[in-house]
Amino acid sequence: MRLLYDSRRRLDPGPVRAADLRRLYAFPARPSTRAVMISTLDGSVTGADRRSGSIGTPADRTIYLLQRELADAVLVGAGTARAESYHPPQTRADGSRLTLVVVSEGGSLPPSLATASTHPGSVLFVTPRSAAPRRLATARRCLGAEHVWTIGEDHVDLAELRARLTGHGLRHLVCEGGPTLLGAMYAADLIDEVALTTAPLTVGGDASRIINGPAAARQHRLAVLLEGSNTLLGLWRVQR
Repeated sequence: MRLLYDSRRRLDPGPVRAADLRRLYAFPARPSTRAVMISTLDGSVTGADRRSGSIGTPADRTIYLLQRELADAVLVGAGTARAESYHPPQTRADGSRLTLVVVSEGGSLPPSLATASTHPGSVLFVTPRSAAPRRLATARRCLGAEHVWTIGEDHVDLAELRARLTGHGLRHLVCEGGPTLLGAMYAADLIDEVALTTAPLTVGGDASRIINGPAAARQHRLAVLLEGSNTLLGLWRVQR
């Protein structure tokens, strides 16, 4: 992988090592949320199979895994967790465990997470208080009641969620979408950085862009740009 640009001039353009990537993608000291997304050249977030994994490249996989390693928690919508078959995170090499935070407006736990009780505390399931009681009961049975949070009345209050996560020591988040959750996060001004991979293909069709939802125009400043596997990988910071 090659570094093309570093706004802080910590490294010169050229080949980078694993330690260099960790330095470039390190989170700031303050609590922050980084959107992590991939898009084709024509703006699609999925391939023909409606899954983002099918448009990934080796370079994208490297950066994706690195950011999970650096983060305290992954924030993802239930629809994306269901479509991409998310599973409870495994214990990391240093003995720590990434927390998977799944946001669901309807309260339906993705089937691939129903065995999370074998990995206690690795999954937090978040719904509004209006979620169907039967679905909440199922989630509590699978995850444990303390790992099912109800926040907000008819919709999950994302600002309150981030505050609670910070209070639990989960300060650095990566938000892996999907587009609807990311749109809501942008609308609430809760995204601080965007790690966007541009995959070297086009797919056509009517697939979503990386953000769905109300208009929420934001200016971004390029912080890092890399190239690998014929893929561009950028890290952008939201300007406020």
